[in-house]
This record gives sequence, C-alpha cells and structure tokens, in this order.
Amino acid sequence: MNRRKSEDGYQVADYHKYNFSTDQLIDLKLTGTLNFISDSNGGYFVYGNSMIRKCSLDTGEQLWQNKLSETVSDFTSKADYTIREFIGVHGNQILLSLTTDDLVGISTESGKVLWHSDKFVNKDLLQLRSSLVGSLSHWHPEDGKLFQFDGDTYLSFDLQSRETQFLWQDARNENFITVIRKNYTNNYIYFTASLNQRLFPTVIGIFERTKLTITWIHEVEQVVRALNDAPQVDGDRLYVLDGGGELHIYKADV
Repeated sequence: MNRRKSEDGYQVADYHKYNFSTDQLIDLKLTGTLNFISDSNGGYFVYGNSMIRKCSLDTGEQLWQNKLSETVSDFTSKADYTIREFIGVHGNQILLSLTTDDLVGISTESGKVLWHSDKFVNKDLLQLRSSLVGSLSHWHPEDGKLFQFDGDTYLSFDLQSRETQFLWQDARNENFITVIRKNYTNNYIYFTASLNQRLFPTVIGIFERTKLTITWIHEVEQVVRALNDAPQVDGDRLYVLDGGGELHIYKADV
C-alpha cells in the first residue's frame, strides 16, 4: 500500500484487487483514503471530516460523492459535525454516525441521504444516568438493527422504524459499570469498563446478550495503565492489552 498525500491534501493510498480463486493480482489501481469499506456494488471512501465517495471496483471510476458540509442543513441544525464512524453497508444504504450523535443512512446507488435519526440524543438519551462515554461510536449492526453497549446502558436502534429500545441498564447506585471498550459476538459482549463513572477502565467483563446480564466481571488489581483496548477472544481465552503493553489472559468461563 503506497500512502501519500493527494493534491487536495488528503491522506490516500493505492488499492489493488486480488482474485483468491485464480491466485492473480487484477490490473486495477484504485486510489482512495485509508477509511475504506467495500461491498458487491463498489468501494466507499471517507474524505476528511464530511465527504464520502463511491468508486467502481471494476474500473476505479468515481461514481458519486456526497459532501455533508453542503447537505447537512437537510437533516440537522447542528453546526459541529464530522463523520465519526463508518459503521458499514446494510442493504442499499451506507450507515454513518456523526459527531452530532446523529445516525445517517445514505443510498449506495445515488449517495443521497435517505434518513437521519433526528434529535436521537435529545429525545431518547436524556433519561440515562451517565453520559455515553464512547460518544455513540462502535455500533454493532445485526439483523436490521444497530446495537450499542456504552456507559451503563445497552440499547438498540431499529434501522426500519428508527426507534430506540433500551435493553438493559446497570441500576446499581454504587459500583455500577461504565463500559468503554467492547467486542461483540452473537451471544456475548466482552468489555472493559470503569466503576462509578470514572474514565480510567480497570474492569474486564462479559455480558450475555440473550439473558441481558453480566455473567462475569473482574477488576484488575494494581493495574498501572488503563485497559483502553477491547478484549479479544480465542476459544475459552480472553485477552486484554493494557496501556503499558502488558497482556492479561483469562479463562472465559461463560
């Protein structure tokens, strides 16, 4: 990958196609930013703070672009916005979250804004005791919904009805968790967290999604560096790397 700056100042790289069936490198060079995702319809790149482009994976040709700074007035009145997370592609729409905490669906065919979660935070999240420390990042798409486990709350956002459902909240007044980093699987969420809304995560835990309960939690003793990386799972082993480079390994009995 050849990284460099484009003429308009963006950090870009050259992408190449490889056919695993024929073990051949296809003669196509696609240039775009490092924030990239693809599906069967094309490749999508985020440029800078607010622009997204679609390119053909067959020819490298740009098919459309949407500069949200020029269309933002169509779906939000807030001025401070950038693309926070490229969540992924769901059906015929690209899913984005913005720094305004809006969720946005963009057509994969035209690049036009299909919908936005108007006043999502103001209307639906005011009831939360603690702020969502992850700022609504790292959404997990699954079965037509987006799931979020952050702060002391687990919630879902229905992509068809645009309705928010609060699935679980840590109701304890003391030693309640504040989830900061997480890793989703079909049945579990493996997370690091702090206690009592502190931002320094020293706790590792496992949340069972079907039963909506914490099945295992452990506070790391004498941790020097915060547990700022999401836990990783391999078999029955749970791995967490702390900020000092020390790897913590546990048996994930669930």
